[in-house]
Amino acid sequence: MYGDSLPPSRSQTPAAAPVADSASSSSSSSSSPSPIEPPRRHMPLGSVASEALTSSDSLNSVYNSDDEDLILARLDNLKDSTSYNSLSRKLSVNFAAVKESLLSQQQLLLQDPSSSGLQLQPQLQQPNPDLGPSHPSDPVVLSPLAPSAPSPVYVPNGYFSAFQYRSSQPDKIDWDFWGKVISDYEHIARKQSRLLTKNLQKGIPPAIRGMVWQLLCKGKNEQLEQTFRAMMIRHSTHEKLIQRDLARTFPKHEYFQDAGGPGQESLFNVTKAYSLYDPEVGYCQGISFIVGPLLLNMPDEEAFCCLVQIMNGYGFRELFTPQMTGLQLRLYQFDRLVEEMMPNVFKHLEQEGIKSTMYASQWFMTVFAYRFPLDLVLRILDIVFAEGIESVVRFSLALMKRNKDEIVKLDFENALDFLKNGLFDVYMDNIEQLIQDASAIKLPKWKLDKLKGEWEAEFRKGDQNLSEIDQVKVENRHLKEQLKRMEQMYQQLNLEHTQLANELLEYKLKAEKSGDRVEALESQVEGFKDLLAQDRLSAEAKVKEEMDYLCKKNLALVGYNDKLQDEIQVLEMELIKTRQEYVAVVEERDEMIQKWDGLKRVLG
Repeated sequence: MYGDSLPPSRSQTPAAAPVADSASSSSSSSSSPSPIEPPRRHMPLGSVASEALTSSDSLNSVYNSDDEDLILARLDNLKDSTSYNSLSRKLSVNFAAVKESLLSQQQLLLQDPSSSGLQLQPQLQQPNPDLGPSHPSDPVVLSPLAPSAPSPVYVPNGYFSAFQYRSSQPDKIDWDFWGKVISDYEHIARKQSRLLTKNLQKGIPPAIRGMVWQLLCKGKNEQLEQTFRAMMIRHSTHEKLIQRDLARTFPKHEYFQDAGGPGQESLFNVTKAYSLYDPEVGYCQGISFIVGPLLLNMPDEEAFCCLVQIMNGYGFRELFTPQMTGLQLRLYQFDRLVEEMMPNVFKHLEQEGIKSTMYASQWFMTVFAYRFPLDLVLRILDIVFAEGIESVVRFSLALMKRNKDEIVKLDFENALDFLKNGLFDVYMDNIEQLIQDASAIKLPKWKLDKLKGEWEAEFRKGDQNLSEIDQVKVENRHLKEQLKRMEQMYQQLNLEHTQLANELLEYKLKAEKSGDRVEALESQVEGFKDLLAQDRLSAEAKVKEEMDYLCKKNLALVGYNDKLQDEIQVLEMELIKTRQEYVAVVEERDEMIQKWDGLKRVLG
């Protein structure tokens, strides 16, 4: 459920041919889609201009010791992945080129502050022949364009991950560290987990965000990509719902604004494919808000793979199942933690009749993407990919904690509107502060497990009570159905009785009318009997004559048949004699051959 802020658009019953994609930039080469395989694009690896990062010292001062355990837990799931090393090798090929290009742009900005409005436009080189046509890991070359309008300015390319901000003093990015992450994520996660956590809190560089996300969630899966292509030629029962929601998903974002544009087409393809891949979940509008940020950082098939990993590996799937057990659990944990950490806020909301389902459902189901700025959502997703869905609880608590003084002053309508739309305003100029606040909240695993156990106990108790009520409802429904069937049977029998009575009256009338006709027919029958008696003798004589002729003809045929039988016997005797003569000739020939062989040996 979304409450009042997010209209539900789901269907639980379990896709049209893919549409062609337009080129993502003026220099990108477009590929013509085949009737079967969905089109592949030359894809930039991510946005090449990022939001200015704050000082690393302020972030290093805040460290959550639980982050290391979360990352190591995620790593254990990654160890046995056969696709990890392949993905790491492919991504590291591009990293040096991306790093060099971004650093050169930073140097230009430092040398010429007047060019701080510079845009960066992706240009693609020829595809790498070793990686196949139009492979998303082909190198990216960046070229400067003319200064743009006042920032933030979004580069109109489908796979750029963020807005570009003007900055005369761009913060330095630790490309050496991120290069090590790309080339050997497993080693970094095990040996430098604290440093990895701090860098994740500072934000993944937009240029490689898609790569890192795939490493964190083990998203590279050739089999899933093939499944995605197969889903493109199938029809989904959810297509009308998906089409209806396309314009309502990131309606102000340039990439997703145009009806029939590449953004909406990609969003349709991935959500439709997942509705076919997981029929139990089907489609829900909240899934589109998770798919959107993925599509801004990677091509369609890789976004589908990451979506499957997010849903199954991170526990998001339970948020969208028919019973929404995952959403109920997270909201229960959120309520209990708010009650523990902010009792005044919890009491005030309870007195005003405001439940978390009215405002917080959308936070979990869309990872804050339904209302919050996209650049914030991307930063939150950086943490979610590393730590899991529990980090959404921490961000939710951080927002509530920062705004607690304001919340307790508001009545029902104003408080609900503020919770839906105004919580982020306090962080508008300082996203880093939200990251720090969320990281400072300690949520040990044992506490979340304890709350989960409490919720499961209440859930089972509620299920037991509901089961008894459901049983009574089922019996009542069966009785109503039985009564309805009996009423229908009575109506049917009454109708049949009426029809039979009418038919009986009609038969009586017909019988009276047919009396005279029966008498006339009887007189005609008597006349026919007399006529037949007169013709009987002549008919018998004629039949006897024909029988005599047939007997004579039969005797002639019997005699001819006997003659043929005699001829057959003579021929059979001649055949037997001929076979005996043939056998004698064969034996004589064999004897002559033996004599000849003996003579040859004597003369030999």
